[in-house]
Amino acid sequence: MTLSLSARADHWGDRTAVVDVSAARRSSPERYSYADLASLATGFETTLADRGVGPGDVMAVLSRNRVRTLALLFACRRLGATVAPVSHRHTPATVTGPIDRLEPTLVVAEEAQGDLLAALEGESTATFDDLADDADADGSGRSPSDGRPERGETPLLALPVVSEPSEGSGLEAVVNFPADAVEATCRSVATTWGIGRADRLALTLPLSAPDGLLRVALPTLYSGGTLLLDRAFDPADLVAVGGDEPVTVLAGRTAGLRGLLDEGFPDAAPGCEIIADAGVPAALRAEYREHGLAVRRAYGTPVCPTILSGPAPDRGDGDDEGLRPPFDCRVRLVAEGGVVEGAGEGTLELAGPMVGERRETADAGRTDGEGWHPTGDRFRRDAGRRYHPC
Repeated sequence: MTLSLSARADHWGDRTAVVDVSAARRSSPERYSYADLASLATGFETTLADRGVGPGDVMAVLSRNRVRTLALLFACRRLGATVAPVSHRHTPATVTGPIDRLEPTLVVAEEAQGDLLAALEGESTATFDDLADDADADGSGRSPSDGRPERGETPLLALPVVSEPSEGSGLEAVVNFPADAVEATCRSVATTWGIGRADRLALTLPLSAPDGLLRVALPTLYSGGTLLLDRAFDPADLVAVGGDEPVTVLAGRTAGLRGLLDEGFPDAAPGCEIIADAGVPAALRAEYREHGLAVRRAYGTPVCPTILSGPAPDRGDGDDEGLRPPFDCRVRLVAEGGVVEGAGEGTLELAGPMVGERRETADAGRTDGEGWHPTGDRFRRDAGRRYHPC
């Protein structure tokens, strides 16, 4: 099964694909069916094609979490172009770093990021509304592509890896994900965590973050589930919509999980399963368990946002049993003497169809020549082949 939005619209047209909870505390949240999302993608596809966007082109997106960002991604998939989500938290002084590196054909931004667009002199730019107006003016409703175009070596995603946008451009690398790697990631996450059409996953991270996009958003749509997103994540928004759209799976980092706990999220989603990033403190994970919620852990890097995952929630407390690689991901430990066999300690490396290609600023990939990617992080493997961060 491929990540085809048209196929999902044909099968599940009326099923809710995305709920924008941004206005949940003031009015009803906005709901988009798979058919709605496919229609948005078709409109953008037509407009982008009219602007000359096609195979080999890169389109950078500067936006908060918007349904339109997802529609643009699927439009580019149909056109064979590359989407590069860039953090909206950049400033006019820092946004030029990733944009210069990406060399996009077009930079698209939501209207709220006008100051960032103004800083990109010499770049071809447009807002979401510009593209929507072009689609309305065209009025044909046509789709310029039929089926899945030939993409060659063009990646579907190009994700800039930065340190802290607020402290300078911080550009370290760009990670490219071909469409096949994106689809393999979706299969791996959905299979490992058991995500299905009845699930509602909340997005607590930006779509510009690898774990937000590839650990949560795209696997949800791949599985036919419902994605709950907030343009600028506010725990109170997600709690407000909980009665009508109870979350079944929530993946997050420390700040988001702490904020949700403080807002009383466990009461709004009594059956929710928490996927806590590896950096979430044990004490915070324990607080969620005290509220009766199952907690797993997940570890990843920009080239593969989910490399290791915690045990199923019905197995102990989930902390002492270690982590295992998800479906279709291979891992190994390497020490000074070479590859570690059996129990031992070393630097974690990974390989598999879901792994992206990291390009340093010098445009050189980082592998060992055999497809193994070093993470730089040390782990201990026990006799049961479970992994524990050192």
